[in-house]
Amino acid sequence: MAIEAVVENYAEFKDFNSTTTQSDRGDLLYVLLDLLRLKTSYDRVAWNTRPVVMVHEVLVRRGWPSAAELWRRSVAQRTTQVADWHQKRLSELNKHYGIRLPTISDRLAERLVRPLAIDRVKALVGPAIDEARQRGGPRAFALLEQELAEFTEHPSGSGLDVPAWLIALEEEVARCERADERGAEPADIEPPVPHRTLAWDDAQQQVKSGEWES
Repeated sequence: MAIEAVVENYAEFKDFNSTTTQSDRGDLLYVLLDLLRLKTSYDRVAWNTRPVVMVHEVLVRRGWPSAAELWRRSVAQRTTQVADWHQKRLSELNKHYGIRLPTISDRLAERLVRPLAIDRVKALVGPAIDEARQRGGPRAFALLEQELAEFTEHPSGSGLDVPAWLIALEEEVARCERADERGAEPADIEPPVPHRTLAWDDAQQQVKSGEWES
């Protein structure tokens, strides 16, 4: 189990191995495992909030910044308590063991809302690229640069791996380039089957009659 935990969290193991003296002693591997247990707890909560993150991604891609901002505030309010608990517990473990792993500290510092901030930045990539190609005013690019300042002013990780936000930004640039080659984004393609609206009473009637099974 210990080896499996190390393999599945190899980035954290590299961090532990390169930034702490406890890693010199094999009998202190439990220190890393204790921290990984807390990170796993956080990751479990983050996984449960994934649908919420997906809704925010749809809002920003559809060009509804006001709705996306309200959604971000709501998510931040609802996750404050669990985020505070994880950070408090991490502080206790760091103090108890006398170490701090940037990979784990940065992960918990996301407070479950970091993906929403990354979505906001990714939504600015397409407009910034369009402005550069059309040689228009650099409004979108200036806004993108402003949003990125928050990420660059506070470096994350131990410097051994590329930050997740930078990878996400690179993937978004590649996605925009592929969309330009196709001429349209997949989300803009009309569905092959037309949508049909259904009144609530009609839906209830179909459920009762079993028509939906046919």
